[in-house]
Amino acid sequence: MSDWKATTGLPWFGFWARELLRWGTHDPFIAFCLSQGLAKTRDEGANRRADFNRWLTSAEPALEPDAFIDPQRFLEWQRSLARKATEDKPTAQFDAVLTGTNGQRGHYAVVPVLRDNEVVWIDPAGFELAITPSAHTLSRKARRSDYALNTGSANPTVSRRFRPA
Repeated sequence: MSDWKATTGLPWFGFWARELLRWGTHDPFIAFCLSQGLAKTRDEGANRRADFNRWLTSAEPALEPDAFIDPQRFLEWQRSLARKATEDKPTAQFDAVLTGTNGQRGHYAVVPVLRDNEVVWIDPAGFELAITPSAHTLSRKARRSDYALNTGSANPTVSRRFRPA
């Protein structure tokens, strides 16, 4: 992500187009909050924007307009937030076996598909990326949650990022 803008030559909006459609919002900051579990609704995400804007302008008073939708800045702001006790709750996490990727990207948004006695993890385009051998821990309602395939460690895992109320 650090060289995305320089490599593509596109403004940050080009980066956000897919995420805006996925999260049903016109605001990249709200899409970020929803994707990171910092907000459960678009309204909650909008309410966090003032905190982000204060943090950003205090860190760098003379900003270009693109800074307000720069995903790298969003991540820096998220890292600066105090950890809450609710973040200590265990997240649903499943061991996975890579099938359709080598894991080079390190992190993939995935959707569960229950098949026989396994869960097939597909990307939003429908390509199979991994399999979890046993589906007994995943209910049929799991399709309403958002998951991420993490391949950064020796053992790939899938963790729930967002669970609707």
